[in-house]
Amino acid sequence: MTLRAVTRGRRAGRPAEAGFTLVEMLVVIAIIGLIMGLVGPRVLNYLGESKVKAAKLQIESAVPTDPWGHIYVYRAPAERGPYEIVSLGSDGQEGGTGTAADISNDGAAASRP
Repeated sequence: MTLRAVTRGRRAGRPAEAGFTLVEMLVVIAIIGLIMGLVGPRVLNYLGESKVKAAKLQIESAVPTDPWGHIYVYRAPAERGPYEIVSLGSDGQEGGTGTAADISNDGAAASRP
């Protein structure tokens, strides 16, 4: 086998060049753009739906209870401000004295609106 037979497939004097042509790169960029155009809106839609679901779960499960296990009473508007948060005390009933007394966020004994 001669040297001429080995180099017949290549151009004489130029080594084979590795790399991509401009057309190949443009085709790949176009394909990536199409995929993002189809998949992107669906992903963003799922993110929006997940925020709605998270808010619903937090509302359903994040109602705080007082130390006696009773749900706090929220009043808006309140007598002394825009809102009032009230614990009904150990007995869970309006009014009371001692540990059974109502406790509010303004520091005074809670009263009925």
